[in-house]
Amino acid sequence: MRKRRRRTGFGLALLLVFLLADCGGTKRFDIVDGADFYILGYDGVTGYRMDNGQPVPVAQTEMKLVKKSVNPLVHRAEFHERYVVFFDEAGRVVSVDFHEGKVRFQKTKHGAWTTAGSSNDNYFAYTNGVAVFTPELKETDYVKLEPSVLVNDFQVADNPFFMTGSDLQESVDEFGNRVFQNRLLQGSVQDGKLTIENRGALENGAYWFGDTLGQGDVFYCVCLGWTDPATRQKVMEGSMFRYDIGQGTGEFFPIRESGPLDLYDVGENRLAITHMFRFGFTLFDQTTGTSSFVELEEQEERIMDIHRLDADRLLILSETRLLAYNLNTGAIDFAMPCDSKTGTAFHVWVAK
Repeated sequence: MRKRRRRTGFGLALLLVFLLADCGGTKRFDIVDGADFYILGYDGVTGYRMDNGQPVPVAQTEMKLVKKSVNPLVHRAEFHERYVVFFDEAGRVVSVDFHEGKVRFQKTKHGAWTTAGSSNDNYFAYTNGVAVFTPELKETDYVKLEPSVLVNDFQVADNPFFMTGSDLQESVDEFGNRVFQNRLLQGSVQDGKLTIENRGALENGAYWFGDTLGQGDVFYCVCLGWTDPATRQKVMEGSMFRYDIGQGTGEFFPIRESGPLDLYDVGENRLAITHMFRFGFTLFDQTTGTSSFVELEEQEERIMDIHRLDADRLLILSETRLLAYNLNTGAIDFAMPCDSKTGTAFHVWVAK
């Protein structure tokens, strides 16, 4: 009987460890002084150092970083030149800490199933409302939006900050057309508590807005196209929308390629925009409002991430490989496959 009791107790202990690991917990990964960047994949983290213009692996940890998958359309956030925070489709918020070499996992019912956002100090996850997390994954608040608004991915620095979204219920505009009205929302976090104010209609419901990036009193938002009010036909014609909050005025700038998706600040008053079904990106000049498309290859491959490596180069990450694009020469300085032990790649973190 004693042996049976000991076995039962051991089994219960294993079950408790399993349940706690599924709800939350931590794991460790290797970090190395002098590493220039790390690639995050479903099955691990690999660090690289630049040597004579080429990346050399210097650290590798195999671990189950992602359960199920990561939605590539949902924003991943970086904080304090230290953390990467994201949501996986097992219902977990995940924080990767590059100072401590620690990964934190937290199960939540307020996941970023369709949308996420970030400010300087908080990660925001949208599920019929907006949840607030610290980089260490403490959930400090959840605010349900009434009436229901679908918030677009956003990146902001200020507090208070602005977001864009669209009504989930149709309404009739001034011309008698049925539309899902676009909204300008103002958020603020004080002592971990979130308030959201609906500031009214943004342009009109004919446009389909996406990723939003706020910079002071101005924000930029990709626009996939619009719905023709007369015919109700969808027009896939990409543009960049710039809105001046102080003036209350917006302006559209044409983008040559259709299907703009993700928006990245790559410095020097330039934004990078990825596109559906194209292995390339648009460089948008914020000073002039002009843009140019950079075609990397004529094939359909999803760009997962874009980051500035140094003064001259951008790192372009797909699920299976990494390229360095030279901004000065327009050439690919290097291209390499991601390590198979890392699994499906989805984010590159550049050491500052």
